[in-house]
Amino acid sequence: RDGPRTRDHRQPRSPATGLRDQRRSPRLPRHPQRHPPAAGGIRKITQAGTVILEDDVEVGAQTAIDRAAIGVTRIGAGAKIDNLVQIAHGCTVGAGTMLAAQVGLSGSTRLGRFVRMGGQAGTAGHLAVGDGASVAARGGVVSDVDAGSTVGGFPQQPIESFRRAAAALPRLAEALRRLRRLERQVDRGLGSAAEEPRKSPAQRRNRPSDP
Repeated sequence: RDGPRTRDHRQPRSPATGLRDQRRSPRLPRHPQRHPPAAGGIRKITQAGTVILEDDVEVGAQTAIDRAAIGVTRIGAGAKIDNLVQIAHGCTVGAGTMLAAQVGLSGSTRLGRFVRMGGQAGTAGHLAVGDGASVAARGGVVSDVDAGSTVGGFPQQPIESFRRAAAALPRLAEALRRLRRLERQVDRGLGSAAEEPRKSPAQRRNRPSDP
């Protein structure tokens, strides 16, 4: 053939089978997962479980659903999952649940039936969200959520409290300025009262009455 000849670095073929013995190749270790990590390194744990998507499930683009370490990561029937959603290992997503874009579920999160989670909402691991509950956009769930409730904010709180806090936040700086002004006025009033001479009980008794 044309061009320079190149050396074949692959293992020779076995005379019996005609196949190359990859087990002897130094570039392809037989059991790479069994190699111990370096001191202070990270040890990989095999994820031996599986993922089950039930009927009529929709999964958006670039959504990741991790297989369970042991057991099943399950997506219930009719669930709708938007783009860029992360569902970690061992999670359970109930039937009819809807997850908006960029929702993140930590490991072993259990979502009930017909749960709604807004964009960029997330959960800590090993908790439960009850049936029919809703999490507002960018809400951070750090503990169990009761069925049928609506929460928002981080950490999550009832949606009414979250809305009041969100409405008050832009006025917080002005409220602090007014509070400092009142504190200065009170301090000046207390200072002037301390400078007045103290009257004896007899002087207070003989004080002329107001006209």
